[in-house]
Amino acid sequence: MGLFQDQTSSLSEIKRLAALVMDPSRRDEIGPDQWPLAMIAYGLVTCNEKNRQAEGIEIYRTFQSCCAPDARKKCALQLAAFIRQRKGDGWRALLPFAMTDELADIRRQAAFLIYTLAAPEREERFPGIAGLADIIAPLPFRDRPACPRRWTP
Repeated sequence: MGLFQDQTSSLSEIKRLAALVMDPSRRDEIGPDQWPLAMIAYGLVTCNEKNRQAEGIEIYRTFQSCCAPDARKKCALQLAAFIRQRKGDGWRALLPFAMTDELADIRRQAAFLIYTLAAPEREERFPGIAGLADIIAPLPFRDRPACPRRWTP
């Protein structure tokens, strides 16, 4: 019974932190030392919802302003470890890291973690790479032919 109660209280704490993060009027209740755990909680609660990118970016900007780069890197790795336990389900939780962080190495690290966690679509040779590319950096020239007319001397 004690183990069940511990898991239940852990789940309710995750949901409570995620609720604080999702409520803009209550985000100031989260202390700087709590933001990494709050970002993990938010990621775990919303990771399978596809229409949360704008909210995730807004929340990540606050997280970034409250946490040092080392804390953000560690947070991404811990979040990826939780996602890995779920067999990669929930890789979208790392999108705010890959799309928003001011440091290129954190964006790169998050993109790599997404790449290694995302399950491949039927037509993809590599896991999640097409979806990741579309989300992180949609390119205006994608509709052009793959190989432009070659120049010959």
